Amino acid sequence: MFMLLIDAAAWADCPSRLPPEYADDTRSSGRVILVVKDARSVGVYENDSLVPGTCFTVRLGASADDGPKARKGDMRTPEGWYAISHRNPSSSYYRSLGVNFPNFDDVMHGIEQGVIDNATGNELTAAIN
Repeated sequence: MFMLLIDAAAWADCPSRLPPEYADDTRSSGRVILVVKDARSVGVYENDSLVPGTCFTVRLGASADDGPKARKGDMRTPEGWYAISHRNPSSSYYRSLGVNFPNFDDVMHGIEQGVIDNATGNELTAAIN
């Protein structure tokens, strides 16, 4: 399984090694797709090394300086660790991938920010589990 990591940090293109703060994360399956929002780049990493020929420019939601996704329909790209949940062959965008948004961290953040109530948070957490 690939894990998708989306971050707002900037590097010149794709770093040749997965940055240490991500490589050491227990959510990493050894295969990671790193999306850097403000650089509009995506790279595929196997065992923390960039797979040759896998650094691409990508289109995302709203501009990176708009921050992480907060709610459905805000046109922002989420930030954090996500599993790829599906491919969308009908998308207008080439090789569109769906992610498991919201994840547990997103649910907790939504409750803290008052975007969702506790009952909805419990339903989402149950669905994630």
